[in-house]
Amino acid sequence: MISIIILCYNQLKYTKECLKSILEFTSQLKTPYEIIVVDNASNDGTKEYLQGLEQAGHIKVIYNSENAGFPKGNNQAVAIAKGEYLCLLNNDTIVTADWLTNMLRCIRSDEKLAAVGPWTNFSSGFQAIQPPPEYKGEEELQKYASQFSREEKYVNFLVFFCCLIKKSVWDEIGGLNEAYGIGCFEDNEFCWRVIEKGYKLKICGNVYIHHYTSKTFGCYDDAKKKQEYGSLMARNQKIFLKKINRYETVSLCMIVSDREQWPILKRCLDSVVEYVDEISIVFSYKGLIYNSKLEKQLFYYCDGKIPVNREVIKWQDDFSYARNLSINMAISQWILWLDCDDVLLHPAGMRDVILHNPEIEAFRFKLLSRTEIGTQEIIYHTNLFKNKAEWRFTGRVHEDINPAINVSQVKRSTTDITIQHLGYLNLKTWKQKNLRNYKLLLLDLKDIPSSLVYYHLVNCLLIIGGKENMVKAVQYVDECLKRFKMAQDDPLLPKMWVLRGLACMDAGQMAAAKQSFLKSYDEWKHIEGAVSLAEVYMREKDYDKVIEVLTPVYELKEFPITNIPMDTIQAECMMLEKLGFAYHHKAEAEKDREKIIEYIKKAETHYREYLSIRENLVIIDRLSKILRQTNRMDEAAFLTIRAVNKYTGYFSGWNNLGSYELQCKRFVTAKLFFQEALKLKPNLKEAKHNLWMINKMSKKGQLK
Repeated sequence: MISIIILCYNQLKYTKECLKSILEFTSQLKTPYEIIVVDNASNDGTKEYLQGLEQAGHIKVIYNSENAGFPKGNNQAVAIAKGEYLCLLNNDTIVTADWLTNMLRCIRSDEKLAAVGPWTNFSSGFQAIQPPPEYKGEEELQKYASQFSREEKYVNFLVFFCCLIKKSVWDEIGGLNEAYGIGCFEDNEFCWRVIEKGYKLKICGNVYIHHYTSKTFGCYDDAKKKQEYGSLMARNQKIFLKKINRYETVSLCMIVSDREQWPILKRCLDSVVEYVDEISIVFSYKGLIYNSKLEKQLFYYCDGKIPVNREVIKWQDDFSYARNLSINMAISQWILWLDCDDVLLHPAGMRDVILHNPEIEAFRFKLLSRTEIGTQEIIYHTNLFKNKAEWRFTGRVHEDINPAINVSQVKRSTTDITIQHLGYLNLKTWKQKNLRNYKLLLLDLKDIPSSLVYYHLVNCLLIIGGKENMVKAVQYVDECLKRFKMAQDDPLLPKMWVLRGLACMDAGQMAAAKQSFLKSYDEWKHIEGAVSLAEVYMREKDYDKVIEVLTPVYELKEFPITNIPMDTIQAECMMLEKLGFAYHHKAEAEKDREKIIEYIKKAETHYREYLSIRENLVIIDRLSKILRQTNRMDEAAFLTIRAVNKYTGYFSGWNNLGSYELQCKRFVTAKLFFQEALKLKPNLKEAKHNLWMINKMSKKGQLK
C-alpha cells in the first residue's frame, strides 16, 4: 500500500482540485492507497470540507490547532500511515492518469532507489520542464500528461511537492527535521542524508503532474508574504548548511558615497542581507566634511541583525583602492561584492553554488545593466570569490579582480545567478560618468596598460562623441591590437573590431567601418559585428546581403554572453528591424506574386517579433503598412489606435487613421484625424493634401 500524505493550510480551492484529481486518476485496483490529510488550522472552510470527505470514508484527517508546518505535519501523518511507501504531495498539485502506478514501477526498478519524483511545470531543483508546457484546463493537461515521455534521470535532490519514498528509508533517516519550522529545506536535508547513506534518487520519465506556484505560502500573491518567505528561505538555508557541516561564511563588501540616497542602499541590502554573515562597507566623501547620515541609517538598519565593519575615506578617484579597503576588513571565507545600485536576484543560489561546487574558488554572476536608452547590457562579473590576501582589485575605474585570480590559476565557474544593476539612468549623468572614467583610464593606461583599459577608453570616446574623439578611438584600437597579442578565442578581440567599425562610421569613414565589421563577422561571427555590417549593407541598399548576414544570427537559440558587455535586447531588435526592412523592400521590388507573398510574410513576422520585445513607432508604422497592403484594414487601424492613445505625439499614426477613414469614405472623422496630425506636424504633406481635398469636396457638396 501507498500512503498519500497531503498538508493544507487554507487554499480550499486548490485542496479540492488536488483531492478530486487523486480520486479520479488513481486506481485502487492497480495501486492500493490511502489518503491522509493534515490540516494546519485552516480557517477558510477547509476543515468542514475535509470532515465531509472523512465521514464518507475517502480520507483520514489530522486536525492541528495551529500551523505545525510542513516537516512536523508530514511526521504526524507518517506516524499513522499504513503504507510501505509514502507519497508526500502538495495540495497545490493536480495529478494525472497512472501517476502513482508509474512512480511505484519506477522506484521498484532499482533496489538502491530511496525516492522518486515526477516532472512538472514549476519547481526548483531539477524537475521543472523548460520552457513550461502550455496547456489550458484539466482536459489539455491530461492529454499532455498521457503523451508525456522523458528520459529517467538520477539526481541528488528531489523537491517534495510530490515525492514517493520508501517507508523503510524514511524510518532510517528519521523523517523530516522539524527545526525548519513552517518549511523549506527539510527536503534538501532529507535528500542529502539519503545520498550520504548510499541510496539514489530519480525523476520518473513518464510521470508529469501540474504544480501551482507555492500557493500554501501565498508568496506570489502578496508582497508581505513574499518578503516573509524570502526571510524563511534565508534562515532555513543556513540551518540546512550547518546541519550538514557545509556552512561557509560570506562577507558583503561595498563602497558607498556619503551622498547616496538611503532608499538606493536599502534596496540593495534588502536583496541580500539575510544571506550574508557580515557587511564590510567603505563610505567615501568628496566635500570638506563627511556626512554621516547614511552611515547612521545603515547601523540602525543592521542593529542586532548582522555585524558591520566600516571605514570612512576621502574619495581618491580610485575604485580599486576603496574596494580593497572593504575586502581588507572582511573576515568571512567568501567575498561578495556589490555596487550600491545593485539588486541580487534569487540570492539563495549563491550558497547553492558554493555547496555543490567545492572545487570552485570564484563564481561569475550574470549582470544586467541598464543602458541610457532603456535596454540592458549583459555581462558576466566575478562577484563571489574566496577571501584570499593576494586577491585584490586593480584599476582606478572598471576595477577588476580577475587579473589577481588569473595569477593563481584556480578553478572558476559561470552561474545563472543574476544581478540587476540599475546604474546611471539618464543621458546626462551617463556622459558625465564617462568623462570622469576617461580621465582615470588615461592614468591606468600609463601605469597598468592592458587590452581592457584600451577597450574601456574606446567605449568612453564613443559615448562622449565628436569626430575628433572617433579618430582617437580608432587609433586606440589599432594601438591595442598591435601592443597586445590577444588569443583568437578572447571575446574582447572581435569586440574591438566592432568598436573600431562604429568609430569609423561615426567619423564618416564608411569603407573603413565596413572593413572592421567584416573582420568581426568573417572570423568570429560576432553578433554585434553582424548587425553593424548589416547596417552598412542597408545604407548600400544591398538587401540580399543584409538577409545573408543576419539570418544565421536570427537562427541562434540564444546569444553567447561573455565577460565583455553586450546589449542583447538592442542587438536582437536591430537584427529584427533590419530583416523586416530588407524583406519589405524586396517585396516592393519583386514582380513574382509568390515571392512577394513570401517576403511580406517574413517582413511581418520580424516586425511582430520586434514589437513583442518592445514598442517602436517606426516598426508599428511599417507593420501597419503591410496590413494595409494585404487588405487587413481593421487590424491596421486597431494597431494604430492603440499607438496614438499611448503616444500622443504619434503624428503619422493620426495621418494613417485619417487615410483609413478616407478610404472608408468617413470624411468627417478623416478630417478630424488629419487635423490632429497637422497639429503635431504642420508641414506633413500627405495630411495637408488630404485635408485640402476633403475641404474642396465639401465646398462642392460632394460629401455625404
